[in-house]
This record gives sequence, C-alpha cells and structure tokens, in this order.
Amino acid sequence: MTLQEKLNAFYRMELPGQPKFMHMGTMGLMRNLEVRVDELEQDKTMFQWSEVALLAEKSKLEKVLNEYQITVKRMIDEANVSQSLVSELQIKCLELMKSEAALYEKINNV
Repeated sequence: MTLQEKLNAFYRMELPGQPKFMHMGTMGLMRNLEVRVDELEQDKTMFQWSEVALLAEKSKLEKVLNEYQITVKRMIDEANVSQSLVSELQIKCLELMKSEAALYEKINNV
C-alpha cells in the first residue's frame, strides 16, 4: 500500500486498528503532514534536477578547463620556441656587429 493509499484509508477510517472516531485536531495534523510530505517530495525532485544540472555544468567546466590547460601549454611551447629564436637572432646580431667592427677597422687601417 502506497503512502497516498494509506492516507486515503486513514481519512476514511479504514486503517487496521484505527479507532472509528478521531479528534478533529488529528485530522488537521494529518492534512498538514500530508502537505509537508508533498512539499518535501517536490523539493527532492527539484534537488535531483539541480544535481543533474550541476553535474552537466561540472562536465562543461572540466572541458573548458582542459581546453584552457592545452592552450596554456601551447603558449608556453610557443614562448620557448620564440625565446630560442630570439637567442639565435641575438647571437647572429653579435656576430654581424663583430664583422662590421672588423670591416671598419680594416677600412680605417687602409
């Protein structure tokens, strides 16, 4: 017997062992409890949907974070390559400056 079936039997005074007379306050308390149980069941459903939504959002955020980490790694790799090229260019520049200085010195000595 479901909870709703038990409640209906209670209101009809058909539950096994239930007295044939009840105080009006008891009926009111049962109605209040029934309303509160319905509210809690609705809250439970809402929270279950919220949990599903949060899990979906977490999955999206994890994907974005993964893409961000890949992008940062790529940028670091590019920066390392750029730094390597800059170093090579600086070395080449120094070599050219030495060659230029050597040429000026030859010209001045002639």
